[in-house]
Amino acid sequence: MAIGITQIATNAYAPDGAQAINLFSLGEAQNLTLGQLVAAICIQAADAYEAQSVSRMNRMNLRVDNLEQASEILSKLANGTMSSSEWSAAKTFLNATYGITGLPNSISAYNDRLDATRTIGATLEGQTSDTQQDMIEVQSLISQRDVSYSTSTNILRALSTSNQSTAANF
Repeated sequence: MAIGITQIATNAYAPDGAQAINLFSLGEAQNLTLGQLVAAICIQAADAYEAQSVSRMNRMNLRVDNLEQASEILSKLANGTMSSSEWSAAKTFLNATYGITGLPNSISAYNDRLDATRTIGATLEGQTSDTQQDMIEVQSLISQRDVSYSTSTNILRALSTSNQSTAANF
C-alpha cells in the first residue's frame, strides 16, 4: 500500500514542542501500513510528552530549590537570627528570583521584620501554588505519554494477532 500525498499530509497532531512526522521526507513511508504509521505517530507523541515532562520537572525542581532557599530566609527573618549582610544578600536573591521589591533596608526593628515576613510569605504562597500546578501538569503529561504508548502497543498487538490469524488460516 503506497501512501500518497492526497491520502496523508504531514502530521498535524504532534504535541506542543514535538516535531511533526513528515511522511514525504521518509523514504520508506510508502511501505508502511496504516497501523504501522499510527503506531509510529503514537510513539513519537509519547516521546514528545516525555520530553515535556522532563522539562517541566526540571523547572519544578528549580522552583522547589528557590522555595527552600526563600523559606530559610523567611525562617531566619522570623526568628531574628539574620545578620545585616545576610539580609542584604537575601534582598538581592528575593528581588532577582521573585521580583520582590520594597523590602526594608534594615530589619533591626520588629515592624520591619514583620512587614518583610508578610511580603515574602505572600510571594512564597503563590509560588507554592504554582509548583503544585506544575506537578499536576507533569502528571497529566505522563498520563498522556502512557496513553500514547498503550495505543501504540495495542495497535502493534492487533497487527500481530491479525497476522497470526492470517497465517493460521493457511
